[in-house]
Amino acid sequence: MTSGRRHTAGLFAVLVASLGVVACGGRVVFDSASEGPGGGDGGSAAYRCPNASAVAPADRGASYVDVHGGWVYYNSDGVIARAPAAGGGAVEIVYEQIAPVEDLDVDASGVYVAVKDGRIVRLAPKTWLPTTLADDGYVGWYGDISVDETHVYYRHDCRYLARVPKKGGASETIAAAEGCLGGFTLHEDDVYFYDFDDGSVARVAKSGGPVTTLVEGAQARAGGESGPANGIAVGDGQVYWVSDELGRIAKVATTGGPMSVVAEGLDGVDDVIVGDGFVYWSEDDRVARAPLGGGPVADITAELTSIAPMALALDDARLYFTDYMVGGSVWSICR
Repeated sequence: MTSGRRHTAGLFAVLVASLGVVACGGRVVFDSASEGPGGGDGGSAAYRCPNASAVAPADRGASYVDVHGGWVYYNSDGVIARAPAAGGGAVEIVYEQIAPVEDLDVDASGVYVAVKDGRIVRLAPKTWLPTTLADDGYVGWYGDISVDETHVYYRHDCRYLARVPKKGGASETIAAAEGCLGGFTLHEDDVYFYDFDDGSVARVAKSGGPVTTLVEGAQARAGGESGPANGIAVGDGQVYWVSDELGRIAKVATTGGPMSVVAEGLDGVDDVIVGDGFVYWSEDDRVARAPLGGGPVADITAELTSIAPMALALDDARLYFTDYMVGGSVWSICR
């Protein structure tokens, strides 16, 4: 289900840092003739992006990231930390324990954490006092978690998609994959997910019920380079997903229908996210984007060197990504 790349990321990052290999934040500048943001993809005005900046220092093996209320939250093994989204501020440790943290999601009601030993934990705002909401067993490497207004959705025992009320209560299984459940994402009344083993893309109501397969595995082949990031997103009436096996980003209507390819010839794709008229994704050594309506692919991290992006997050102005190459830093760049 997973490759060795992410399992060894923490050790590799330490070795890289010890050798003094550091990513450099250059000024990302595109003009109207380039394939960068605002140029070459339908834009006409010159585009100037503020300096890319390391929001969080390169000190641990960061994997997941979320942004909320002016803070960037990220995990490093058994630690949840946060740093000001604007950069330049001190890092605050929110949660620390021995068991690895496998994913997180944040909203106004708290920080929600999937712990590898099977617990789903809510950290209360400001106090960060933990409350265990569910303990359904092993979540596996890279257990995804996501929240809406009322529930926390998560994976457990490899193949099951479950949810539990944010205020506490009984958990319920709402779907099961044939193999291992891969990434999932919430949109309106549904959950969209892929089966990491057979590669199919499917939809189920948040409350459970029949599972609708949108694209069969033989076509979709959904799944990231190693499965740690969600690798699936919804926007503009379309479901987008990564396929590292085929080196592409593909999409299908949320209601089903023919699949189409957004970008191909990609290397080590991990995560995908949609916002502001574009679909963004992470690869082995860059973050790229393409217009939702079709158009050229733009490398928006072209001026950064020695990076290995993984998970992505967006706010109103900037894109954030974790970078295990330099030992766990979180980068911010305008989008």
